[in-house]
Amino acid sequence: MFEIVSYTKRFDSNKVTIVEQGGHPYIVRQSTNNGQKGRIDEDPAYLNPGNTISFGQDTATMFFQSVPYFTGDKIKILKPKFDRLNKLTAQFLLPAMRKAFSTFSWGGTKFDVQTLKAQSIKIPEKNGKVEDFPLLSVFDINNTHCILSNEVIENSGATPYLCASTADNGVSSYVEYDKSFLEAGNCIFIGGKTFVVTYQAKNFYSNDSHNLALYLKNTNATRLNQLFLATCVKKSLAHKYEWGNSISYSKIQHDLVSLPAKNGLPDFDFMETYASAIQKTIAKTLALFAEREAKQIKKLSEH
Repeated sequence: MFEIVSYTKRFDSNKVTIVEQGGHPYIVRQSTNNGQKGRIDEDPAYLNPGNTISFGQDTATMFFQSVPYFTGDKIKILKPKFDRLNKLTAQFLLPAMRKAFSTFSWGGTKFDVQTLKAQSIKIPEKNGKVEDFPLLSVFDINNTHCILSNEVIENSGATPYLCASTADNGVSSYVEYDKSFLEAGNCIFIGGKTFVVTYQAKNFYSNDSHNLALYLKNTNATRLNQLFLATCVKKSLAHKYEWGNSISYSKIQHDLVSLPAKNGLPDFDFMETYASAIQKTIAKTLALFAEREAKQIKKLSEH
């Protein structure tokens, strides 16, 4: 997928001056700010090409760089061998690439060119890509029970009571109620009138019989593949349904969902891998944010 090349020229961080205006991005092995330490004003002849992915050796930090840039030490340039690398496709590829390197550790792995070339990533195949599948071939679909809000006591129990809101994953409250009205969890929930699509891990109660519960068939239903599927359902059908033109059990019988495919079937392995990569990327970003905030608070408290 990529040609792996070295930087045009190495610019050591202790020998460059970061400028406030002008210059070009200066990319190093850090994991924050898209790898950019700042901007430097150096000879443009040593710029690395834009529309490439910068790869930090030792750290396995990788970012899409849309414009030409300078680099520090141990940065490899991944030049695409295909025509469609852009900011959008990079957002798709990078989580899969980070997932592939997630078992590598600082100091434990040598990220030389041979190691990079040998590494594989999981993405939809060229001849599979994305295909449309009837929703009924992927899910068993049921209308939920209807429990009106005036029939439950707010915060009376531990079971989620769903109201098809966009807030708090659709959970209005946690209640105690007649178990015969309980819906099985580990499913995708669609608010019938609002078209809010969420993944529900636990058993729940529903406020409206227009709401739908989608249960994955013919494969193991996991949190990760269903989070991926919930997004696919939302993206595939959002153009059709809204308040005033709500989804229903009868309408959804004829609907299609666009999914990654392999050999003519939904590629659930890819969905799991991609969702896991996104999850790890978000967790790492949050951890770095918390670390920066803690340092800032400590710095302020010392003054």
